[in-house]
Amino acid sequence: MKLGALRRVLREVERLPAGAAGVLRFGDRGTLLCDAGLVCWASATGARERLGELLRRQRNPPLPRRYLAEVVKTCRAESRPLGEALLATGEVTEKGLRAALFRQACDAIERLAEGTERPTFTPLADDAVHYDHRFAFHPTEILVQIGSRGHKAMAVLATRELVSMGSTRPTVGFLCEQEHGPVAIAVRQPDGLCIDDLPAGQWGCALAALAEDAAGVAEGPPSPTGKRPLVWKSGPFCFLELPRNGSAEVHA
Repeated sequence: MKLGALRRVLREVERLPAGAAGVLRFGDRGTLLCDAGLVCWASATGARERLGELLRRQRNPPLPRRYLAEVVKTCRAESRPLGEALLATGEVTEKGLRAALFRQACDAIERLAEGTERPTFTPLADDAVHYDHRFAFHPTEILVQIGSRGHKAMAVLATRELVSMGSTRPTVGFLCEQEHGPVAIAVRQPDGLCIDDLPAGQWGCALAALAEDAAGVAEGPPSPTGKRPLVWKSGPFCFLELPRNGSAEVHA
């Protein structure tokens, strides 16, 4: 999957007016339910796995298929979300539900990125119930998750390093591949980032080169959104930290 196509789809979420809630429809290919810049639900024809199967495997041992079928039947009769019903029964944890929804969203968005349709947007009615943001996802964390799929072990290590840093500012761990260029594989504080803040293209390559040559932390060229990042190298990873206010804050 080319990350450029994923960026195109996820930018459509970022282009929505601030606070907008509604459905982005990509022709017959699928839909994204968005709320305040977050992806709350994604569906696409031909996506790998159904949510029910993803939820079933969030428990060890997995939920019996017969039990899940009964819950699905009840949810349809009551117009109730499946995840919410399983969460209420205690059969799936909040963490497990979020993991299943995240996996489904990433798989669906990968499918949407295979097409070229420009989406149409239909706002939700003013009295519609908004989605629980505990189970919604920022476009940047979706892009990082999909991009890291070919580097799972490295992504785990980069994420651990980000956590150990304890930074409260948006921070990204990335690799710079000779063939594909910069690939973000870990992110912290994604709500402070947009898609164009993630390293890519000539800007990302310049950041990687600067991190490679610098003795420590260096201030990099501004991102396409005008933010000045701090960059550094640690082992096989490059890291960039972006301020929320657009100016670099030098480490002590």
